[in-house]
Amino acid sequence: MELSQPFASPEIPVTLQDSLTARLDRMGAAKELLQLASAVGRRFVYELLAAVAAVDEATLRERLQRLVNGELIYREPTPRHEAFKFKHALIQDTAYSSMLKSTRRSIHEKIARVIEERFTETADLQPELLARHFEEAQILDRAVDYLTIAGQRAMQRSALAEGLRHHTRALELLELMPPSIDRDRRELSARLGMGGALIATRGYAALDVEKNYARARELCQTLRDPPETFPVLYGLWVFNLARSHRAPTLAHAEQLLAFVERTKIPAQGSPPISPTAARSSTSASSKRPSPPSTAPSPATGPPSTGRSSASTATITASSRRSTPTGSCSSPASLTPPSARPARPSRCAERLNDPLALAMVLVLTMLLYRDVLDAESALDLAERAIRISEENSFPFWGSNGHICRGWARLVLRGERDGIDEIRAGLSFFDLIEQKLPLTYWSGYLVESLLHTGAAAEGLDLVDRCIAWAEANVDAFYLPDLYRPKPRLLLLSAPDSPEAEPLFRRGLARRRSSGADFLALRCAADYAEWLSAQGRTAEARDLLAPACARLKEGAGMRDITRAMALLGQVSAE
Repeated sequence: MELSQPFASPEIPVTLQDSLTARLDRMGAAKELLQLASAVGRRFVYELLAAVAAVDEATLRERLQRLVNGELIYREPTPRHEAFKFKHALIQDTAYSSMLKSTRRSIHEKIARVIEERFTETADLQPELLARHFEEAQILDRAVDYLTIAGQRAMQRSALAEGLRHHTRALELLELMPPSIDRDRRELSARLGMGGALIATRGYAALDVEKNYARARELCQTLRDPPETFPVLYGLWVFNLARSHRAPTLAHAEQLLAFVERTKIPAQGSPPISPTAARSSTSASSKRPSPPSTAPSPATGPPSTGRSSASTATITASSRRSTPTGSCSSPASLTPPSARPARPSRCAERLNDPLALAMVLVLTMLLYRDVLDAESALDLAERAIRISEENSFPFWGSNGHICRGWARLVLRGERDGIDEIRAGLSFFDLIEQKLPLTYWSGYLVESLLHTGAAAEGLDLVDRCIAWAEANVDAFYLPDLYRPKPRLLLLSAPDSPEAEPLFRRGLARRRSSGADFLALRCAADYAEWLSAQGRTAEARDLLAPACARLKEGAGMRDITRAMALLGQVSAE
């Protein structure tokens, strides 16, 4: 019963059309049946045709046989149904265009009603088919309803482009409908479904995302703030957060909080974030959250934006618990890093959800990169890039390219890895996304440090610090201070500014409560102190930092710090 051809007929050469029309006219009473079948689709089943044809079974079969004998249609063997197919698309088009428009509308309505009432399985599996019949019947409200369902179903199986197409068509039909409360409710539903598809295919900061959610916000106000207001406000918050617009980000966070407190409506299916957390994210918090917290995922976004929110949220939450930055005050979640990441990845693969898998691969990639396991990070980056390219997920693909470029440089000394990092970062510029640009810029900073490009590295660090301090993107500000003294010492080994920078970076990291990351800063500073012959100061700095970490033996940063502590203690 699938619709294999659009109902709108293409232009057919006059001579060919005349020839086909003559063939149809020779069919006598069977011509009307062929016209009816042309409205059903290129392929049609006997049961549906019998349900809409106003003739008895004997007559129906006699006319079908006549059409088969006339080589206009042929039987198509199927295991479940008696099916037929037009011999050529031009025959279907000619039969369809030979009907009056009013007749077509009447037939399409009849087909749609019959499918709704008697072919419920088809209605459930192919809502886009019903949408098309109702659209041709000019029953636009029902067409919009089924297009919205079709869009949601497509998103559930991660067919993002298809979902976007269905929701877009629903909005186009809504433009043709007169104003009403029911019309506004339908538009709100379509825009909620469209939001996740736009984020997944075009990025969090795409202007289309803002335009879509801004219109949805207008609809919510017209409808007096229904429950859908929460995901709409969240979508606007995500957009402004991604663009690092401080004032509107804070305003939407406050509105989220006020809405929940006022309505007491649970935000079912909404992202795993509280309004309080949304509000606090706009402050220059020094405690480093996990990377995905700064880039809320479309798959865990508002209802109807992807596969089951519960299942995807579970995958994402599991990934977050696996990332070292998700629990920086204790390395328990880091030990050993290889013991955790497989579970969310297997879950995403089991669900056959490419978007969730791309997200999990990136989040797990960050885990390995943050514990300096470049080999594992490279493998995951390449997998994330491949999945993203196959399914058109440019945001997650750009993340993979940034990490792959860093890993190639660190592991193989491939200096063009820096070019790949820059290419990945350019996607943020393309979509004008600013958050979490400071985090990803850190990959370039480290690579410039690795290659000895001190001047360029210092310039980039200063620009990122200035940006982070002035905008929303302050999550990773402490990490920008860590490489600065080392870059400075590359160009000026005796610079008196180095020690104050070491101290500042360590102080910022300590204030965040992230003991594991503070240990890195302490080890950098202690290494420099030791080189200056100030071993006692280095020991006094490292000893308490190492003592605070009771777990994580074997991790590279902890191994490095313990080795350095042993060295300065022996001197």
